[in-house]
Amino acid sequence: GPEYVFTGDYFEGADYALIKTDGWTFGRRAVPLTCSYEMHLDYAADVTRMRISRACIGNPGKVRVAVKVGGEQPDGDIVRDWLGSRREFTPWVPRG
Repeated sequence: GPEYVFTGDYFEGADYALIKTDGWTFGRRAVPLTCSYEMHLDYAADVTRMRISRACIGNPGKVRVAVKVGGEQPDGDIVRDWLGSRREFTPWVPRG
């Protein structure tokens, strides 16, 4: 499973955090890391960009990611959408 979780909401002014994890979940007492990372939302382009310094994650040569977005619909139904399949990582991501 993943070693880190980048979690946040997708509206202006929302908080976000990078958290060290052990597997696919993290507890309510998870403490955000204090290294350099940021998230930018571009609603016009329908794009979210996240930047994490390599120092935050142990300066690896390459990384893979898994992406899950979820939320509650007006009728109360909870929806989740994964990039690819559930709990699936992308191929290795090149630096940059």
